Amino acid sequence: MNVEIQTTKVYTKNLKADTRYVFNPGGSRSSKTYSINQVAYTISAQSETPIIFSIVSETMPHLRKGAMRDFLLFLKQNNLYNEKYHNKSDNIYQVNKSIIEFFSVDTPGKVHGPERDYLFVNELQYISYDTFFHLSQRTRKRIFADWNPVSEFWVYPEYIENPQYKSDLTVIHSTLFDNPFIAEEIKRDILLRAERDPNYKRVYLEGLIGQLEGVVFHNWRYAEEGEIDKAFKDVSTGYGLDYGFHPDPDAMTKIAIDKRRKLIYCREMLYKTNNSTDDLIKLIQSFYRTGELIVAESATPRTNADLSKHFNIKPVQKTKTVTEWLRELQDYTFVIDKDSVNLVKEFRNYVWSDKKAGIPLDAWQHLIDGIRYFYMSTCKPEYF
Repeated sequence: MNVEIQTTKVYTKNLKADTRYVFNPGGSRSSKTYSINQVAYTISAQSETPIIFSIVSETMPHLRKGAMRDFLLFLKQNNLYNEKYHNKSDNIYQVNKSIIEFFSVDTPGKVHGPERDYLFVNELQYISYDTFFHLSQRTRKRIFADWNPVSEFWVYPEYIENPQYKSDLTVIHSTLFDNPFIAEEIKRDILLRAERDPNYKRVYLEGLIGQLEGVVFHNWRYAEEGEIDKAFKDVSTGYGLDYGFHPDPDAMTKIAIDKRRKLIYCREMLYKTNNSTDDLIKLIQSFYRTGELIVAESATPRTNADLSKHFNIKPVQKTKTVTEWLRELQDYTFVIDKDSVNLVKEFRNYVWSDKKAGIPLDAWQHLIDGIRYFYMSTCKPEYF
């Protein structure tokens, strides 16, 4: 490489690793994804022969908002980006004689497709063992992967704890303290959250395997192509809105409830912090259609009053406990749009603080709260 880039210890360890498998479990903002993207560029730029370096994730939206965005950000921050080398339709970036390609594993043809030289699997915990196996068998050289260890999954028994892979596997553990470039505001938010949430501290600060009481909702799946749009035409729709500011976001979901088939269709519309009321109005106006119902959190009457001048918005009336409503929602299957990255994260991380007592942890539920508000008001009209 002819340009000097800022790197972390995580980058150096990954670049120097000489085993076939290089695994990166770690905490939030430890630079693991960004650093492996830098490694991908370095290897591609320094290779004397053309190579293919594949970077993959669970879905294309997940990839665009994660590893792909980090890669393009790295290029632009270091004045390395050249649009003529970026094939946006095929999600390929050319580096000298080599290419770095991005694809999602929800496309079977890609998983079972041609070979590559190097592979980076972003957020490995969301990919099945069979999928990873097929990707690995089509990778000639080195395989990188990263994840937040929310809970133990197949990579531990199949690889990390398997003595057959001991000499061919490197594990690089990292935390935010390995990243000297993290913004102080982000670091502070993580540390403050860790003080009040032991499991968050263990997983996202310390980068250790989480100890969850169990997720609240197992009953969800990704929507098939066109399924959400069809449901929004066939079933009456509305929105659930949960207010935040910082560090919690304003969170809003578009929802259609098919009571007969016990399906709830969901699309994340808004997930953003630090909004003024005027900001919030402009954000909602970008997708709102006149007359659509918004059911909002009732704890902020002033904001509801301000928004009611522009939208058909009503505060939810809380008639039962949160747990009772959650139990009722467990009778439904949630069908989630693939672009709803934050909503999927919530479904994966919303857990019981005390499962036996039925008390959910007050975290990872902003969009889910909005869904609950809408359900409470539209499926129980007598309470409205």
